[in-house]
Amino acid sequence: MEPDTVAAVRKYVEQGGTFVAFNGTAMHTALDPDLRPLAELSGFKVTNTSKGGKIRFESNLPIFKGWENKEFQGWGMAVDWLNDDHAKSGNLGLAASDPSSVPLARWSDGSVAVGYRKVGRGQIITLGSTFWRDGKDVSGVWRTSHQLESQFLERLFTDCGILRTTNASVPEVWTRKMVTKNGLQNWLMAFNSTMLRPPPISGWRPTESPRQ
Repeated sequence: MEPDTVAAVRKYVEQGGTFVAFNGTAMHTALDPDLRPLAELSGFKVTNTSKGGKIRFESNLPIFKGWENKEFQGWGMAVDWLNDDHAKSGNLGLAASDPSSVPLARWSDGSVAVGYRKVGRGQIITLGSTFWRDGKDVSGVWRTSHQLESQFLERLFTDCGILRTTNASVPEVWTRKMVTKNGLQNWLMAFNSTMLRPPPISGWRPTESPRQ
């Protein structure tokens, strides 16, 4: 992420937007690795890139209401067909670097796992966990049991006022609403990683005409 992009994100947040940074967001600039250029805006600096164990939410939360004092594993598995675990690294330990930085959840050693900062009329949320739960490629079929992950992201989207554009009733079907490169058509992409008949997908109207 380059300085002009960071400046654009700052402007967006100050004007009332919500920006959510995942653990891999803005790791580098074009020329400098591991610079973490978003840290000044987010109010949290990275102190560790291989955290594991449990995460516990704080007792007083500005968002994620209902998650107070909830504890869960902050690390799982994302094993590909070569048996490589892509979730074994990348979880971040964070430290507040600004008085306005608010820790929302912590790792068992006390370092911050989820951070929050109010900037202008908006807010920025930093997620230090990959939030994977026991996912594995079994003979080309993605098997997962990420119910808690889904609950967490549902809470995140609800509290941030994010409206879901597509959805499927089972985690094996991934959906995404997209716009074609020429900008003339709206597409709904659905990927079924099982050999089973896919469930109905909500949030899509088959009669929807291309944008003019």
